[in-house]
Amino acid sequence: LLWHVRRSFRQQRSLTSPQKCKECLLFWYKLLEHLQSPVSNRFASKLSRYERILRARREKIEMQQVYEKELEWIKKMKNRPILTGGYLRPTINNRPLPRMKNQPIHITMMIRNRIKARAKRMERQIQLIGWLEDAKAERVFEAGLRKEALDENGMGDLRELDFEDGGYQTAIRDSLRSISESFELDRQRASSRFTPEMIGLIKNARKVKLANKTRERQRELRGEITNRALKRMRQGPPAHILAKMSEEEKRLDKVAREVSRGGYSGSIKRQRRKKDRRRTKELGASNLDENEPKSAADVE
Repeated sequence: LLWHVRRSFRQQRSLTSPQKCKECLLFWYKLLEHLQSPVSNRFASKLSRYERILRARREKIEMQQVYEKELEWIKKMKNRPILTGGYLRPTINNRPLPRMKNQPIHITMMIRNRIKARAKRMERQIQLIGWLEDAKAERVFEAGLRKEALDENGMGDLRELDFEDGGYQTAIRDSLRSISESFELDRQRASSRFTPEMIGLIKNARKVKLANKTRERQRELRGEITNRALKRMRQGPPAHILAKMSEEEKRLDKVAREVSRGGYSGSIKRQRRKKDRRRTKELGASNLDENEPKSAADVE
């Protein structure tokens, strides 16, 4: 009962309606009075029955929470970023990074936001350059008006002109200088280099990847159907070769892509290997024949 009361209060603590709050408080205070009152045999049996029901409900809810946490962990591990052993070269949008499969979303959004920000800065720069040219033209135009307004004695309208002091040009040049500094930061980002620690991390990832692929190949040789084997079985020849193949050649190509190295699949593979013009003794073709598993017909 204590677990049920605490859980109910946590669920209902966000209530803001006065009517609902009153109903909940009346219910829980009534329950408190029953719990604090002398326990009769009839009430004790009911209380025991409710405790068993709530205990079973608590176990079910806790098991559901464990199940949801496990599913969340499986999803997290399935989508976790893995180092591929490649280099993400430095550009104006990112510094040198190790290439990852399932690239973290914050890195993707960082690159995307920098691309959009650079495009906006370039548009702003073109606009400011146009405004600066207009301000220069207005200043020359006002200087000409003042010169024409002066009479022969040097007297005329000497009112202050808008573009004479160059205040507009100063503000525009400050904005252009800020944009140029941002472009310089982009160039520095593009010219940055990989650190020795990052290069060591990437090379270690390559070693781990090679070891994983070797173990995967060994499992295939033992007869396990891996994702790589399924992909190879689904894969066909290139389109320009597939268009020239007959139905029988397509069937034999599909059989040759199977995992098995014995029986009918093994015989088809050996026949195709003998017809391969690239197969020479210098490449160890004779050793391959010796190591090939023989079918029952070959043994006979």
